[in-house]
Amino acid sequence: MLAIGSQVVGQGCLVYALGQVPPLVVGLALLTQPAVSAAIGWLAYDEVMTPLDFLGAFAIAAALVYLVAHACYKGALFLVAGAIDHEIGSRDVTVLAGVPPLWIQLAEADWSGGEGASLRTLTNSGGHLPAPVVRRLRELFPDARLHLMYGLTEAFRSTYLAPEEIHRSSPEQGNCIGKAIPNTEIMVITREGKEAAPGEPGELVHRGPTVAMGYWGNEEATRKAYRPNPLAPPELLDVERVVYSGDTVERDAGGYLYFLGREDAMIKNQGYRLSPEEVENLLLGSGLVHEACAFGVENPAVGQDVIAVISLRNGSEEGAVDRVREYAINNGPPYMIPKEILVRDELPKTGSGKIDRKGISSAYSNG
Repeated sequence: MLAIGSQVVGQGCLVYALGQVPPLVVGLALLTQPAVSAAIGWLAYDEVMTPLDFLGAFAIAAALVYLVAHACYKGALFLVAGAIDHEIGSRDVTVLAGVPPLWIQLAEADWSGGEGASLRTLTNSGGHLPAPVVRRLRELFPDARLHLMYGLTEAFRSTYLAPEEIHRSSPEQGNCIGKAIPNTEIMVITREGKEAAPGEPGELVHRGPTVAMGYWGNEEATRKAYRPNPLAPPELLDVERVVYSGDTVERDAGGYLYFLGREDAMIKNQGYRLSPEEVENLLLGSGLVHEACAFGVENPAVGQDVIAVISLRNGSEEGAVDRVREYAINNGPPYMIPKEILVRDELPKTGSGKIDRKGISSAYSNG
């Protein structure tokens, strides 16, 4: 990722950066906004660690933020993930920021030497953290507060779920992603361009100071994602741009947002629309699955077949796939049960550390 400039705006710091695929101008303000830092609980003496190879563009851009606003915290350590437990212990790290693949790895690591005793704040972003991993992290680091955050590459952070509300993030509670971060407005917009009523699905639309300028060198993609505020008065439509996420959510009467899935990834099976995350969470709930990726494959008889590619917690344990399928059948509706469950040693990741759903789906389709 190539940094092409930075700019201080208000209380935040925007870093304009040439991203990965597609190249993107990224605006980062969360890390230096006092209100958000206070909400998460970061303090001036915190020692912050961010493993680079899991966070990719985020970590490098965040490092640039720290270079511009270096007085915010005692220290910010950006390292390539490896012997993370040793680094945490030797440096007395207090804040650890990561994405799901990192947390899955750390949840299975040996912390018996007390290396994580200094941790007091954990933050997750970049994807949904499976409930079994959340439980394990709370067992490993009982004194650390875990903040679950949802964000967009185009706007950095959008929502967060406070530690005392972690129970809302479980599949049984509807995969809650919390409420908007400070100084940000999150709208739920229907296909008709209206604000959705409580319980009505719609697209998550982000308005606030962290919204980026657009995709570098891609005007068409910029016009599609960055649009006028749909709820603004007609005379103010050209004043600002908001970012349309492509994610389908709903809001309850209390203002909490629930992630339903990406519109372009939804699976249509037997007349039901389901998100890949629903299938993945079902499989992960078996306790046998390390990582899971679900997607749909066209089948005129049912709409789409549900296909799942997984890696197992205990390698190629005999009979594990049959037990995973049995668990899914006993705990999920028929339309959510994968037609095929394929096992891989490790699932491919994108440059930002997320499971490469499109790549895995394409590889399956191409044989």
